Amino acid sequence: MQQLQWLSGCMKDKRKWFWLAMALSVVSAGLCVVFPFITQQITDRVLVGQTLPDGSVQRQTQLLVPLVCVMIGAQLLRSCVRYGMTASLEYVSQNVQQDIRRHLYDNLCTQDAGFYTRYRTGDLMTRLTGDLDMVRHTVCWISYNAVESTCLFLFSMTYLFSVNAALTLLLLAVAPVILACSFLFSRTVYPLYASLRESCPA
Repeated sequence: MQQLQWLSGCMKDKRKWFWLAMALSVVSAGLCVVFPFITQQITDRVLVGQTLPDGSVQRQTQLLVPLVCVMIGAQLLRSCVRYGMTASLEYVSQNVQQDIRRHLYDNLCTQDAGFYTRYRTGDLMTRLTGDLDMVRHTVCWISYNAVESTCLFLFSMTYLFSVNAALTLLLLAVAPVILACSFLFSRTVYPLYASLRESCPA
């Protein structure tokens, strides 16, 4: 949590663009639910149709073109939303990376010779390149993926409950197992990754 607070402080006046991108990621996740809903309407009302009391099948073929147009419009809107989201996040992340790199460079220029004796050159280069790029990656990719995945899960569960509540509950019963496996996997992999980075020669 402390790292996230520090990263939020590094955004400074660019924070409003970051929250705009997060709002657009929520909209993008919500638009994903439109496609299965329209597909359901096309299947039920146009392809399968409704069985009348006399045994005939009534298909509302006149709805096909409007429904397809709505689907195309939703996809175009989602593409525009994701473009705005990506552009905003790249703008914020590039500025954050630039500010932190400038701060690190100014700090290195003020160090004495003993500092460069205590710390390996390779470690310092890693902080200025790979680690700093991971900060930018966190701002422009991990952040929106976390928000969009959470919202997409909630929107999907809401839609599935409206279709079949029993099957949705069965699906939710498996979710804690997947979450636990993911958590254990991350707890196992992270120390190995950190150890590998520290063991790299300078």
